[in-house]
Amino acid sequence: MSRPTAVLALLLLTACDRTDGGATARVGDVTVRRAVAWTMSAAHSATAGFEIDVDGQGDTLLGVSSPAGRAGLHATKSATGNGMQPIPALPLGVGRTVLDGRAVHVMVDDLRTDIPVGGTLPLELRFARAGTVTLQVPVLRFSEALSVLGR
Repeated sequence: MSRPTAVLALLLLTACDRTDGGATARVGDVTVRRAVAWTMSAAHSATAGFEIDVDGQGDTLLGVSSPAGRAGLHATKSATGNGMQPIPALPLGVGRTVLDGRAVHVMVDDLRTDIPVGGTLPLELRFARAGTVTLQVPVLRFSEALSVLGR
């Protein structure tokens, strides 16, 4: 393979990694899939969404944290999506739960630095039964993130 062809192949692979379905991690009976984030630089905040698959018994997502800023679980206040409110924990039954960035999602406020598209947002998720899992969540454009989340 010639050098220009190799460079082009590397660039294409890098671009694919950014939109390949997000970050995945497993702890105990819990698998987190398709974790993606998008940022709003003017607000110094990021939103993250993902799927959680629970095998065996149910579990509870007790909380989230991030060295990048103040992280928490949030839910919309109404069916129209107007306003958000923090939620202390998220009970999870056996099967799949989707945090799609709309109804329930992770917010990271007061970002210490801007995280550009192509960067990563570090998140730690704490589950009651399974324990703690750390993810390096890719930051995508809003439309790309929604596509990964099936929206």
